[in-house]
Parts: sequence; structure tokens; C-alpha cells
Amino acid sequence: MTALVAVNALVTIGILFALGYRRLAAKSPPPPLFHLLNCIHGLLRPDYHTGRPTPALRLAAEVRYPPTDPPPNTANLHGEIEVLEDGTEATHWYAAAAGVTWHFVTAGNPDHETVLMLHGLPESWWAFHHQISDLSKDRYVVALDCKGYGQSDKRPDLDYRAAAMAVETAALLDELGIDRFHIVAQEYARSSEFAADLRVEFVEANHFTHIENPAACNQAIRRFP
Repeated sequence: MTALVAVNALVTIGILFALGYRRLAAKSPPPPLFHLLNCIHGLLRPDYHTGRPTPALRLAAEVRYPPTDPPPNTANLHGEIEVLEDGTEATHWYAAAAGVTWHFVTAGNPDHETVLMLHGLPESWWAFHHQISDLSKDRYVVALDCKGYGQSDKRPDLDYRAAAMAVETAALLDELGIDRFHIVAQEYARSSEFAADLRVEFVEANHFTHIENPAACNQAIRRFP
């Protein structure tokens, strides 16, 4: 009897937790508790990935970016193709710029307008995988693992302040030959400090999310020549 009561209690708690999580997720913007639960889930399940596995390792026929040595403990090869949930092909790349080695994913036709995607904390390029699938139909999407996250450089001696990361991101874009782009950003990557140092004259349009101070961000990033 005691075991049955314990099982019923655990099931009830699980159901209430799931319902509460869904209610938090439905709020706009989600409250801090929702982000905390996501962080805990990420720590407990670092292997969590809902993409469709590629049947066999496949590399891009055209190596658009020169190969470079990836950071330690990376999972994907330079030029490796990953198939997203809807069948969209996303290609993994590594590039070195400003003393940092970056991991990023591209999808779509490189001849189309570029959309630069910068995730928030504590995420990776995968946070935008649904948007990558949609945008890559008529855009060229470049989704970074920001410094310190995903498969990009995580050395402790790097400068992780927003202004420094903006300058380094601009150097990476130069290395990739990207001179005009739309930007989609979350968290620190859409802060006014980051925007002010990110070659704003090259930004076609900004699409920031979770903005506490939109006026400051827009003032910083809309300084066109």
C-alpha cells in the first residue's frame, strides 16, 4: 500500500509539473522560473537533441570555408551535413578569427541574403533550428555557437565581455566574406553594448528577442552610414 501511494504521488507531481511548465512556456515573455527549469534540464540532459540523425556521415561537396583545427571535444566535422527535423540540410563549419575558433552552421543558398543568428544563454545554434529550417528556404542562414558555448572556443583566458565578443564576431564575418546581413539575436548578443560594436553599418535589419531596453538597442544598431 505504501508503495502504491508513493507511485501515485510521484505521478501526480509529474503531471502537475508538466502542466505548470506548459503554463510558464505559454507566457510572453516567459518568466525567469521557466528559464531556470530549462537550464536545469540542459545540465541533466546534455545529450538531448531532437534532430533526425543523418543515416551516414556525409560531407559537403563544396568546402566553402577553409578548414581549421576545431576546439577540443567537438562532435561534428568541418563540412559535415546534419539533417534537421523537416529534412533541411545544415552544414557544420569551423573558422578562426580574432584569436577565437568558432563553430557555426549554415543552411540555404549562399547567393541569397544572409541571416546571422546569435543564440542566448545557455544555448547553442540549435536553439534556432526551427527558424533555420524556415528561413533557409529563401535566405542564407549562418547560425553561430557563440564564444563559450556549443562547439566554439571555451578557453578561460578569452574575453567574454559583450563589447569584445561583438568585435570578434565582426572579425569572423570578415573571415567568412559576409559584408551585409540581417541579424537575429537573443540575450547578451542583442544588448546595446554588443550592437554598438558589431559593424552596424553592415546590418540590413535587426530582429532582436527578449529585449528589456529596445530603445537603446535600436539607437545603437541603426547608425547607418
